Amino acid sequence: MASILPGYEYDLFISYRHKDNRYDGWVTDFVANLKREIGATFKEDISIYFDSNPHDGLLETHSVDKSLEAKLKSIIFIPIISQTYCDTKSFAWQHEFCVFNKLAKEDQFGRDIRLANGNVASRILPVRIHDLDGEDNATLEQELGGPLRAVEFIFKSAGVNRPLHANDKREENLSRLFYRDQINKVANAIKEITNGIRFPGKRGMISESKAIPDQTIKLASDENKKSIAVLPFVNLSQDVSQEYFADGITENILIQLAGIKQLRVISRTSIMRYKKTEKSAPEIAAELSVKYILEGSAQMHSNKVRIQVQLIDAEKDDHLWSKVFVESLDDIFAIQSDVAEVVAKELNSSLGPKETEKLKSIPTKNREAYDLFLKGRHAFNQWGVEGYKAATEYFKQALALDPDFKEAYSYLASSYSARMSWNGDLGPAEAKENIDRYLPEAWKRGASDNDYLTKAFVEFFINKDFLASEKLLVEAIELNQNNANTLYTYSYLLNMMGRHQEALQCVDRAKVIEPMSVAYFNYQFVSLYLMGNYEEALKVIKEGLKLYPSVLRFYDFLTRLYLTLEKWEEAEEAVHDGFRVSLVRPPSMVAFLAVSCYALDRKEKGKEWLDELITRGKANERMVNLNIVYVFSWLGDFTSAIQWLNKAKEANDVGLIIWGVDPLLKKLREHLQKESPTSFASPDYGGAEQYITNLLETEMPELPYHNKAHVYDVLQAALSIAQHETVSADEIPILRLAALFHDIGFLQGAQDHEARGAQMAKEALPGYGLNPDQVSLISTMILATKLPQSPVTKLGKILCDADLDYLGREDFYEIGGRLMEEMTAAGVVETEREWNIMQRTFLQSHRFQTEFSVKNREPLKQQHLQEINAKLKNRS
Repeated sequence: MASILPGYEYDLFISYRHKDNRYDGWVTDFVANLKREIGATFKEDISIYFDSNPHDGLLETHSVDKSLEAKLKSIIFIPIISQTYCDTKSFAWQHEFCVFNKLAKEDQFGRDIRLANGNVASRILPVRIHDLDGEDNATLEQELGGPLRAVEFIFKSAGVNRPLHANDKREENLSRLFYRDQINKVANAIKEITNGIRFPGKRGMISESKAIPDQTIKLASDENKKSIAVLPFVNLSQDVSQEYFADGITENILIQLAGIKQLRVISRTSIMRYKKTEKSAPEIAAELSVKYILEGSAQMHSNKVRIQVQLIDAEKDDHLWSKVFVESLDDIFAIQSDVAEVVAKELNSSLGPKETEKLKSIPTKNREAYDLFLKGRHAFNQWGVEGYKAATEYFKQALALDPDFKEAYSYLASSYSARMSWNGDLGPAEAKENIDRYLPEAWKRGASDNDYLTKAFVEFFINKDFLASEKLLVEAIELNQNNANTLYTYSYLLNMMGRHQEALQCVDRAKVIEPMSVAYFNYQFVSLYLMGNYEEALKVIKEGLKLYPSVLRFYDFLTRLYLTLEKWEEAEEAVHDGFRVSLVRPPSMVAFLAVSCYALDRKEKGKEWLDELITRGKANERMVNLNIVYVFSWLGDFTSAIQWLNKAKEANDVGLIIWGVDPLLKKLREHLQKESPTSFASPDYGGAEQYITNLLETEMPELPYHNKAHVYDVLQAALSIAQHETVSADEIPILRLAALFHDIGFLQGAQDHEARGAQMAKEALPGYGLNPDQVSLISTMILATKLPQSPVTKLGKILCDADLDYLGREDFYEIGGRLMEEMTAAGVVETEREWNIMQRTFLQSHRFQTEFSVKNREPLKQQHLQEINAKLKNRS
């Protein structure tokens, strides 16, 4: 079987010491399972070289020959790293590992590949089945020229160092690894690397604002030398009411460490489950995938505080540093900053001037105000409306004692945003009034990531301005990449905009910081559900319920999913299960119960639940109106559904954010589009993007140049140009759709593809609520990309420059080579010289349209023209 890339013998080369396979056939089983996983990961077939019979081919006593050299001409090299592999005299080491490393560095792509997310991965993808001696590890790192990054298949327990097997139980393995998950990681890593080679220009869909700062999401097996979890400090006081003080110390140190960009710090939500745990530091570190653990205790008495802290290298179970502070309460902030500085130093993380200044800052000089603040934050962290209400009062009391207490203003504003969320006690108007009163006070004293998050909540839930919210969330992530709450919120926003794949990536990033939390299951479910991946969504929410059986929101999600699948009895059962764990009946679950009863032909019972909702709606209970819409929409009573929808809009119901993507409201959306398309509430840009993205992913031809990777590259370039031109927030969705549609005509062939793409946009976009003027603008933009380009509008000029952005970029020859390949296959050119003549003519006549491209792309474009002229002059 040939490689997926021309010029390569195999896609994968599996290298191993044959003695490692003789014992139990581990490598043979691994390859068989990997083949199955790859079959479920790749659309095309992937070729693998695996010398399964060492007695029928090259033995370790043979000399390397041309046969092996050809086999080593593979895209990815997978060495099975064992206790015996790093023998520099062995055949596998000398003639496979070292030879591939040298060949890969010298071939056309190089050994290290830039991935779609901007990170870099090696074409050597090690699989490690044993913990290594220090000498062997050093040998590997010396040959690789850097640290070993491997996918681990190691079963760890006391005195055990052996390969992980498919039948090993996760709970019996100290590292908590699961064989199938690790196989999946290998397959996904292979796909990332091969896509990085095949589609070097492809990037994920991004917003018009700055992209989220790159942050490598390491495999669980990575030796992440700068990762830490701050375990809940033990309250040594006999007074249980002092628990808030120990928790407050924990969170303050955690927040300070999270502000150090070089560190990966596990979130408070994930570490609090280890309060009063009997698990060892290595066990906790393995579960959280961190190298270091910080633990301690706190005790307050009168004006004195005693804090004991110790830093542990959990991988080695080695205590690196410990100290006992017995100080006045006045020195509490100095103690916390000292701890953060020592930890940063021990983890070899240098602190910049701003970080040092932040560590040394004193939030308040009023001890009583600080005490109230800690109580407020402790109540806030209970994740319930009663806790939020108590927090509000504590923060107000703290500000009464110190009107300049920045953090108190910040968290006070946050408490009001929390109280307007699902099952909260405040409506949007009341919440916004208080946020507008307190958030500016925090902002003018130096906005934190928490302040950006609160402001994003206002734009998202209240103003329904998704683009403004996105800008704020990206800023928050730039300020603190260790804030999982911001990442999870961003994933939710992206889902409401129809950008579900991006949302899933955001959840993956947040999970690294806050693994297996309520938030993870919440936002992972939302992403999978809105993507239509109902089977996986069901697995996620059931797993979440096993771990958190009292979370009412999970029962709400489960019911919603069963309704979507028309499993009425299961939906009814899920609602009643939820009611049993809660004293309240959320309007959404009452609505879902009404639908279930109507569907099961228990109309009287269904009417009872609907009447309850209507009564609660007339009493102006928050978030009821939209849930009544669900019932009438399912009944087909669109007149009543629209009446209650209008009431929801009048009340500015927070739940309206899901209107454009909610599967349960699809029939009502279609009815409104059909009956009154011009008065339809607002365009469903997210739905339109999902439609065109699905076409690109499933039907776009894989031509060398005109393919989905090119479309995504044009999208990214258009948004980058738009940042520097005068483009309004309302124009960005139009630009995004035009970029995504501009080459979709290739579904029907290359000839006149612009006209066909424009026609497809005209046919599809009205169904997503875009008005005739918007559709006409997008169609005109697409037609303007036809050569010679003829843009007349500002957005058209941006799209045309984005379509040819590569002319003035470093990857000009790489992308141009793919276009030449496509032109050659089409019979347009036959030789490289003909291609260079065509390129010269085109570059001489081409003109960039926007100020950004003229300034940033034209100079390098002219350099490329000179280089092509030189080639033609030399007839090379």
